[in-house]
Amino acid sequence: GMLADIDDRISRGDRITMRAQDDLSDNRFLRGTTDVSDLSDAEVSDELSERGILFGHVTEYRYAEFFKNLARTTKTLAEETGSANLYLMLGTMRYTSKNGKDASAPLFLLPVRLGGGSGRSRFTIQADNSAEATPNHSLVEWLHQEHGVHITALSEPKLDASGLDIDYALREISAALVRENLPFT
Repeated sequence: GMLADIDDRISRGDRITMRAQDDLSDNRFLRGTTDVSDLSDAEVSDELSERGILFGHVTEYRYAEFFKNLARTTKTLAEETGSANLYLMLGTMRYTSKNGKDASAPLFLLPVRLGGGSGRSRFTIQADNSAEATPNHSLVEWLHQEHGVHITALSEPKLDASGLDIDYALREISAALVRENLPFT
């Protein structure tokens, strides 16, 4: 799937160009498409597989400000802590918290660097070579402490040729949640 493609590209060291949700071609605008949410899953996937483009949840109007602030914050934190501090989230677990509110947690975290953005160039993300994708250890511990569940595909994920075997991990995590009768998605 597309999540596996993102993981594979980033793990190989490819740069992925980040675009605003409404930064679409003139041809698409002429067809009445004004936002990436108007595109089919196949069209969005093609943008990634054919052109290395991923759309962010930010409008063109806010794009430069958003990514410049993100770049400044991550640079400051890296200087202060000396470690990677920008992560690409691979997969999400959604659940209802004890107080009844909807909540979510990332499954896996992949350290990335933000690049580009000078002049009119688009921002890009690529792997931070200092580390590889890891499970969300806080989620692993929470599942164990709160629900008595250990999901091996989450805590010790299988690897494929270019990083996490994300498709396998998602299938196995989902199956484990069903087996344990946990109402998470």
